[in-house]
Amino acid sequence: MQNKLRRILQKQDGIAILIVLCLGALLLALAAALGYAASVLTANANSQLREQEAYQLAVSFSEVLEKELQDKDSDFAKFINGTYMFSEAYGINIYTQESGKTVLTTNNANQLQDGADTLTVTLQRRPGEKAEDLAMDVPYNNNMEDLKNQLTTLHAADYKIEDLQLDITVTAEKSGAAYAYTVTYDRSAHYSGVYFTIDSQTARYDWVKETTKFKKDRVDEWVDFSDGKNHTLTVHFDTSAAPTAVSYVRGVRAAQGGTP
Repeated sequence: MQNKLRRILQKQDGIAILIVLCLGALLLALAAALGYAASVLTANANSQLREQEAYQLAVSFSEVLEKELQDKDSDFAKFINGTYMFSEAYGINIYTQESGKTVLTTNNANQLQDGADTLTVTLQRRPGEKAEDLAMDVPYNNNMEDLKNQLTTLHAADYKIEDLQLDITVTAEKSGAAYAYTVTYDRSAHYSGVYFTIDSQTARYDWVKETTKFKKDRVDEWVDFSDGKNHTLTVHFDTSAAPTAVSYVRGVRAAQGGTP
């Protein structure tokens, strides 16, 4: 009887040892899982931190460029207005076609925005909401006073047309993370060169101020709209020369951001 009891106890001791070993293995696995989870969380936190830093760098430099864009004497504004947004630049008619993307990259980021490894500025332009108004019919309904008022407005020094739209995308790279931030601007421009075509002809006419008369370009020939005839009048803003004044406001597509 004692031998039998001894065998039972020995058997229970073996089971207890197995249980302890299993519990130990389970605890080791749990510890490993917790360690892995902690490392993943740490890595994710570090990645989010780098992405946040890249985002802040992109937004900050975008704000710098916005100030430069509004300062007509800055090098950036001179490039944008005198070259990039000029009608004959890059070989296409910018008032009818969306451009491709122009990418400007700098690795010397410390001179531009402390902390970034690389800053990339991507430009893209498209026709503005009122680009068609650069050549439009003048509806005067044979009312001569209305005609003169409209012509006075079209020749006013503060008359601007929302002719172009500009996307400026800043991409900042920081410690392997990157963030792209885009702001869209609507440009309004004043063109000092204004001329007219009459009755769908190609000849150019200039308005004689405060009258209803138009003089044919370089010829002593006139058309007076008070002659009782139904004339069609089309105004043209000369885009072969850069506008004499421009202004930019954030458009409806402003402040779009995302990782590239």
